[in-house]
Amino acid sequence: MPGAVPAGSGAAPWAGLLESLGLTCSIATAAKILGIGRTTAFELLRRGEFPVEVIGLGRVRRVRTADLLAYLRVSPTGQPANTPGEGTTHPATAGDGPHAA
Repeated sequence: MPGAVPAGSGAAPWAGLLESLGLTCSIATAAKILGIGRTTAFELLRRGEFPVEVIGLGRVRRVRTADLLAYLRVSPTGQPANTPGEGTTHPATAGDGPHAA
């Protein structure tokens, strides 16, 4: 199958797509990646509720690819990023904060 990732390669299916995005992507592309419709994405944008920061360049609106990946907890290589409870310590539970015993 064209574009398929070989079994056991360790690469996520979307790794090639992530490489092709560049530093920013359009709202429509971000919507596809987020799994929401274009109309919904632009409605969220209009209400100021788009899930990641949107950069305005004149009339053009762009999303930083890094922000999108961070929101989805995906590393730039396409691998799932560590989340709290998966080998990392969340800052709020680090034990040296104001609630430490």
